Amino acid sequence: MKAVDEQGKSYQIEIQLVIHAALAERILYAWSSIYHYSQIQEGDNYQKLKLVISIWVLNGNLFDDLEEYHLPFSVYNQKHKIALTEHLAIHLLQLPKWQKKLKR
Repeated sequence: MKAVDEQGKSYQIEIQLVIHAALAERILYAWSSIYHYSQIQEGDNYQKLKLVISIWVLNGNLFDDLEEYHLPFSVYNQKHKIALTEHLAIHLLQLPKWQKKLKR
């Protein structure tokens, strides 16, 4: 599902039933296609680009070794603690981890 709010921010919500080897790449590709193709045309000013929030509800665990069910991702330099841009926001919701937390 894709939507745009009043401020021009784009949202993509995906439900992924099967976790496969290239899922991380698919997530980034899906985000980038909205960021690139849905916002500006050739010759437009890059300042017209807005935040794209991608939310993926996963029926499995992409990161088995982590306990968290909500994993937010961004473009961030850890050494200097700075973000390159706030335009990329990808949120993974690992349902098995969330269900496990509910049972506690």
